Amino acid sequence: MKTKTFLILLAILVVVVAAGGLVIYEKAGPRASLKMGASMIPGIPAGDIAAIHIRNAEENIELVNGNKGWLVQTSYRYPADFSRIKELVDTVKDAKIGRSFDSTEEIRKRLDLVFPNDAAAAKGKSGTLIELKNDKGALIAGILIGETRKRGGKGDVPDGQYVMLEGNKNIYLVDKIFTSFETGHSSWLAKNPVRINGVDVAKISCEGPGGEGPRYVFERNAKGGELDLTVPISGQNVDRASLNRLSGALSSLQIEDIRPRSSANKGSQPSETHEPVKKTGTPSSGKAFRIDYTLFDGMVYHVYPDPDCSEQGPCDLKIDVSWKESEWKKDEKGKEEGAGKAAQPEKENRSDLLAETAKENDRLSPWIFVVPKWRCDAFMTNLRELLKKEEEEKKG
Repeated sequence: MKTKTFLILLAILVVVVAAGGLVIYEKAGPRASLKMGASMIPGIPAGDIAAIHIRNAEENIELVNGNKGWLVQTSYRYPADFSRIKELVDTVKDAKIGRSFDSTEEIRKRLDLVFPNDAAAAKGKSGTLIELKNDKGALIAGILIGETRKRGGKGDVPDGQYVMLEGNKNIYLVDKIFTSFETGHSSWLAKNPVRINGVDVAKISCEGPGGEGPRYVFERNAKGGELDLTVPISGQNVDRASLNRLSGALSSLQIEDIRPRSSANKGSQPSETHEPVKKTGTPSSGKAFRIDYTLFDGMVYHVYPDPDCSEQGPCDLKIDVSWKESEWKKDEKGKEEGAGKAAQPEKENRSDLLAETAKENDRLSPWIFVVPKWRCDAFMTNLRELLKKEEEEKKG
């Protein structure tokens, strides 16, 4: 064999061996280890995230992004708190590697880095798996959350978290803390269901049970003005602190949990939902009060406080929304006559107002909102709670 031919064959052999080695390397699995200071998951496409699954030994939470925004799939598709979702995604994107080391079964158990579906995991010693997926259901990133690392000292302040990435056998210590995302379903719910400004409330009235008529009516002449007692008209001395609590009760409402009204149980529901806060019995319609918050544009929020709530709570609230043309016309008349009534509604088209009202009612009416006792008590149904006590009047 000529020397030239031999060299050519040798070069071909080297190329074939190198290519085979590269294939083996590619199929061998994840790279050995990310470098210290590198991003835990570099280049994560946040805009492609369409679903988030959070699983631990106790719960399975599914968050999905659909036509109506982010929803808690496993809580009857109730709207999710987008700020919490953004915080989670930003934490994943910003997490940097501080240290990495090979894992063993013993180390994984010690650091709670056992997958939640592992039957061999000791009770309370498995991790929390966070999976980010695209709209096709394909995995973008999977992070198994283990123990936090705490600095020594009196406070034992966490300064890092031990994690593993799906498909990677290394353990990483990252500079972000993920424990706040391990909480239950209720922490992912949008906690402020009503989106109104307190100054937009033109009238607050309370209807007694059984159609007995209004218990009280407070009205204001313009946005930002004071609410005045108009029913009953008896010169009674209003306690402004209590009235302010009532007037702000709806706009500042924050819920703890939700469950669907009976009608919301009809039709398709997610295959797996969490168990909401339970109550014994249901509010009696014969004892139900209704507090109406009428806005200057004629939209009315009807709030039904729980008449059977115990001192320990929690309590139920139901909210319906309607529109009163008479209030809207009164608004228009007030402007035309310059009587100091509220300015023309922002939406002058009657059909627009009706459509917005229907949309708002569809958003709120399917739910029973679970709130602490003190929030329910802010919706006062007794006029005496809104008047100054005799002792205070004498002292004044």
